[in-house]
Amino acid sequence: MPVEVVARHADAASVDVSLLVVALSRGSSLPAALVSLDAMLAGAIARTLTRKDFRGARDETLHLAGATAGPQRVLLVGLGDTPDDPGALRRAASSAARQARSLGTPALAWWSGAAAGTSSATTATARPPASSGCRGSSAPRGRPGALAR
Repeated sequence: MPVEVVARHADAASVDVSLLVVALSRGSSLPAALVSLDAMLAGAIARTLTRKDFRGARDETLHLAGATAGPQRVLLVGLGDTPDDPGALRRAASSAARQARSLGTPALAWWSGAAAGTSSATTATARPPASSGCRGSSAPRGRPGALAR
């Protein structure tokens, strides 16, 4: 399925999307670029990191409900101990895509970290092109090759 990807520089709290994916490495504290988003979520991200409910381990995910404005949902995904490794980013993106599909979200934004010296972040938004009419897969779930009954 073709996907349209749009990259832009924006405050994570201002991204109006159904799912905002925030990739964090193991042991991360709240990045400065996410302070406004955390405030919108009544401190949920900071509490989650402080309590170690989310540790940033490889393949770890945690879904948070969004606020009345900005992202409707926030998904924390763990990068593990090697956040700059392309493989870690690929695994996290794959995990986020699976979660987005299971939630039925039509688009997602990926928070990639703050630009040097600013409090904003770069986000990439992905959605199926409007002309594709694609709303998800109709393939049966279960064993590969199994037929739906």
